Amino acid sequence: MLRGCLTLLVLAVLIFFLAPHALRATGDFLIENQTPVKADAVVILAGDWTGDRLLKGAELVKNGYAPIALVSGPLNIYGVIESDLAITYGVSKGYPRASFAAVQSSAFSTRDESWVFYDELKRRGIHHILLVTSNFHTHRAAILFRRRFGSEIAITTVAAPSAYFHPDRWWKEREGQKVVFYEWSKMLATPLGL
Repeated sequence: MLRGCLTLLVLAVLIFFLAPHALRATGDFLIENQTPVKADAVVILAGDWTGDRLLKGAELVKNGYAPIALVSGPLNIYGVIESDLAITYGVSKGYPRASFAAVQSSAFSTRDESWVFYDELKRRGIHHILLVTSNFHTHRAAILFRRRFGSEIAITTVAAPSAYFHPDRWWKEREGQKVVFYEWSKMLATPLGL
């Protein structure tokens, strides 16, 4: 009995001290954030309702990493395409409209966006992009885009901050828990083609 209690106590102490490291690693795995380099264009993925992705991409253009930000626009929100809303938001924050170009599509997933952007980038003669998306989405987005682009178009992934996901404390915040659940579900489904 005493031996069993001691074993449980040791396990509880180990879990208490190791759990934060394991939880942090679970969040860190979702992030692929590379140092920005000169590229032909910035590609900003859709699905960010806060504007963080758009502002990160606009900042990269402003700082001379690329001449233009191509903004994904697959959704029609109350009769307005998402890329149009995003670009208007960027302009309202002081970025020139000429910094952006809308790439409208009917994409419903990151995989669909990779196909749309492959065609658009080939049409524009672009060989290297800075792929901008929310920090928690970077790893999976990079996998899907690299799978589609192969060696034809180089990708540098740049993470935009997320108000809903902080890798060092996501397990303490309800929105962070949901982000990790959904993103890991999608990460596990990706190899299955789902």
